[in-house]
Amino acid sequence: MLLKVICISCVANALILFSSATYIPERNETNLCHSINSQLSEVRAEQKHSVNLIEGIIKAMDLQILKTEQERQGKLIDDLVKAMDIQNRQEKLIDNLVKATDIQSLKAELEQLKKDGLDKVTNIQLLRTELEEQKKDKESKNHFLTEELERQGKLIGELNKQLNNQTLRSEQERQGKLIDALVKKTYQSCTDAKSSGINEMLIPKLSSELFKVACDAETRGGGWTIILRRMDGTVDFYRNWTEYKEGFGDLSGEFFLGLDKIHALTAEMNQELLVVLEDNEGNEAFEMYDNFAIGDEDHQYVIRTLENARGTAGDSLLGHLGMRFTTKDRDNDNHKSQNCAVVYTGGWWYNACLSSNLAGKYNDNRWFKGVNWVTFKGYDYSLKKAVMMIRPAN
Repeated sequence: MLLKVICISCVANALILFSSATYIPERNETNLCHSINSQLSEVRAEQKHSVNLIEGIIKAMDLQILKTEQERQGKLIDDLVKAMDIQNRQEKLIDNLVKATDIQSLKAELEQLKKDGLDKVTNIQLLRTELEEQKKDKESKNHFLTEELERQGKLIGELNKQLNNQTLRSEQERQGKLIDALVKKTYQSCTDAKSSGINEMLIPKLSSELFKVACDAETRGGGWTIILRRMDGTVDFYRNWTEYKEGFGDLSGEFFLGLDKIHALTAEMNQELLVVLEDNEGNEAFEMYDNFAIGDEDHQYVIRTLENARGTAGDSLLGHLGMRFTTKDRDNDNHKSQNCAVVYTGGWWYNACLSSNLAGKYNDNRWFKGVNWVTFKGYDYSLKKAVMMIRPAN
């Protein structure tokens, strides 16, 4: 814009000079031209100077603008750096706030746990207090009951003194007889059985609980308690000591009552023993003994007494009197070189070894291997049926 002004000014000056020259005589034309050229040169020089000046001003302005821009950008960068520092500080502050919040939460949780612990301790203390009170109350009640029992005991003592001693003794005797009759009736359940079958029996010296027995109410007057029965071979009699001690089998079929029960029955009162036999052709025989009894386990269930054999089968048991019971795992026989229970597959009061073995292997007719009663069918005949029964002698 400045250049345009300068140029226009130059042109105007030139026109003024040219207009002035028209009044100059011709003789001065040359000088005028020289003058104009001189003035034009000056104008050009002045214009060039002006242009250089203008260019310098422009450069200076550009440098100033550049410096201003740099300063502005520098301020922007500084502001950005400050903003970044502020952001970093804010992030650190946020992290610190988060940590502080976590610590606060942990403190709150610890406080809650402490409170819960105190509550539990309080509850435990309350329970202890309640238990102590209950204990004191119980002790108080026990003390009261004790005093009341003592008082009632004194009253009963005074009443007993006032009662007639003879009347009291009579009543005691009557009650004793009733108790004896009740025990006797329970004990001799098979004696009172109206029909054959399974009854319950109580032997106070053996157990306080009832146990089941098989009764025979028909054979030779009835009242028999069956202690052994063989009839079909469904039960294995080749067993150990514990099984013979406790008993095994089925009371409605083949079974052995158990040595403990047999001892208790024969120790309570004198027992008769009846042995009933049957061969494979249906022929029956029997043998009876008086006063049959066996010892306890400490004496190996020895046959203590056995008297007065009589019957149709012949005596094949008196030869075992005084013999202890033998099983495959308990050798009590009189044989020096072998266990008779193992050789003849049973459990019995073996001597050295036998003249009877009603616990032998069923239906085995080898020498002494089967259900044997020698005086009835010999050593090599296994009987179809064999039953041992006892009942009170009186």
